[in-house]
Parts: sequence; C-alpha cells; structure tokens
Amino acid sequence: MSTITPALERPSTEAAEDWLVQRFASLAQVAPAEIDLDRPFADYRLDSAVAVTISGEFSRWLGQELPITLFWEHPTIRSLAFAVTH
Repeated sequence: MSTITPALERPSTEAAEDWLVQRFASLAQVAPAEIDLDRPFADYRLDSAVAVTISGEFSRWLGQELPITLFWEHPTIRSLAFAVTH
C-alpha cells in the first residue's frame, strides 16, 4: 500500500514543477528555460528507462510512493506536478 503524504506536508505545485524542470533539463541536456511545462514528456525523447528513474527520484523527493503509470497518465510537467500536490 502506498503512503500518501498529508496535503500540509506536500510541496507546492510550483516546487514540484521546478524540480521536474531541473531534472528534465539535465537529462535532455538543455537549459531549464527551454523546458515547456505543457510540452509532453515524449517530446524530450527520453526513453521509458529514464521515466522510471525520474519517477523513483521524484517519489523520493516527494516522500511518497508514486504509481509507475503516473508519467503516462499526466504526460506534462504541469499536469504531473498538479496531480501529485493536490
């Protein structure tokens, strides 16, 4: 059973977006300013192994277990950040 962090302990949507932007920029080898919050993850040409890695890192950063399918269910940084912080 996954542990859900209480809403008061969750980071803000903006903090989650910032974390994701930094991580995707690093992996895609582009400047963070080049990452579009509404651009689908698939557009960054990062394979499923990278998605699994980011998912695990993001889970640890959030302090909660995330479903492996979350990146496919919420295919942009904005939608993913919102989903995990609300």
